[in-house]
Amino acid sequence: MKAIKILGILILILALAVAGGVWYLNRFLQSPDFRDLARRSAQTALGSNVTLTELEVSLWRGVTLRGIAVANPPPFRGNLLTAESFVLRYRLLPLLRKTVAVQKLAVEKPVVALVRDQAGAFNYEKLGGATAASAPPKTGSTGGTRFDVDLSAITIRDGEVSLASDTGKLLVKLAGLGLDTSVALTGNKLTGRGDARIAEINVANAIFVRNVTAPVMLGDEIQLAPLTGQFAGGSVSGGLTVRTTGGFRYLVDLSGRDSDVATLLREMGAKPSMTGKLQLTAKLEGTGGLPTITGGGRAEIVNGQLTGVPLLNLLGTLLQVAELQNLQFRECVLEYTLANNVMQNPVIKLTSPLVQITGSGAMGLENYTLNHTLTLALAESLLAKAPNEIRNAFAKRADGFLTIEFKITGPYDAPQTDLSQRLLKGAGEQLLQKGLQKLFK
Repeated sequence: MKAIKILGILILILALAVAGGVWYLNRFLQSPDFRDLARRSAQTALGSNVTLTELEVSLWRGVTLRGIAVANPPPFRGNLLTAESFVLRYRLLPLLRKTVAVQKLAVEKPVVALVRDQAGAFNYEKLGGATAASAPPKTGSTGGTRFDVDLSAITIRDGEVSLASDTGKLLVKLAGLGLDTSVALTGNKLTGRGDARIAEINVANAIFVRNVTAPVMLGDEIQLAPLTGQFAGGSVSGGLTVRTTGGFRYLVDLSGRDSDVATLLREMGAKPSMTGKLQLTAKLEGTGGLPTITGGGRAEIVNGQLTGVPLLNLLGTLLQVAELQNLQFRECVLEYTLANNVMQNPVIKLTSPLVQITGSGAMGLENYTLNHTLTLALAESLLAKAPNEIRNAFAKRADGFLTIEFKITGPYDAPQTDLSQRLLKGAGEQLLQKGLQKLFK
């Protein structure tokens, strides 16, 4: 009996010691000293400056961070990540089953700013500094005890992700990002599903897709499909896939219907020189901005009008055909492929009752320079006022249209064409023949 009492006393003392240790540890976790220790540890691990406005840690409740900022690793400037708050809530008992059970992981107003340098490396790839660079490669089993991770509720509110070039030019930005999902990590396999919302996708401050919603699937890649949204007053649908294993890569498969072309041009900051409804398909993939994108698609504009287009103004002046400078059309079709920062256009077709333009060519996307070979077809009535020498430079087609082939080169907003030389050459030859005939009469 005496031994039992002694054992009971020892157990009580041990329990009190453990409770006291846990109480002391819990208090230490909530102290300014621990906050500074955690900040410095994170800073050392990331190889970049880390700031925290507030840190609350409890063994029983979890972790709350406020005023988070992670600076870019050198040589990048600014912040890579900021967030208003980060909240983690977990359950302790599943640890006995080797499972990290997270009840809640919530992030408010995270802002992630991705930047690529001239060599094509992202700023986040520089995190870890010398520690990451000098770490030996892992081979075989890592040993130790493996824990599975179960995140039953992940939420992101009012987030923002942007990607910029080495010169600071914005390539793409996702604003008003929201996410509700659950994730499980079993062994090395990550799975999850949920729902995503994006208030606005901004591509190079020129193309804006708004009110995007999509289910999210997480695994070896991140999938947002089927995706729906609004594009220049019309609708857009399709899917987006992001692969992070084996190097970052994204794949886009979208189609758009009934977008307003004038609205689209205004949002691009361009003169609204075209009206009509746009139907669009695009299947593209890349690792960054335009120079990395490959793929293709088709754009069709129906029941529109062209006004003040430099190319048509030039043609209208040369041919004295006013209809070319304010051209109403039934259909305008452009098929395209993208690679090496060049847009190839195997099919270009514009049709109206009196004017048709067809051909093919390419546009350099770095400086928007044109290199196209086109055929202009005009109804005979449009050339009624033109001199015969000009009319004779055209060939008559089986359907009665008069056609001439020409080239377009130079910048889009100041194109150059060989049409004037071709017309003058034809007119000159006609006038020369007339002069010689008169001379030898």
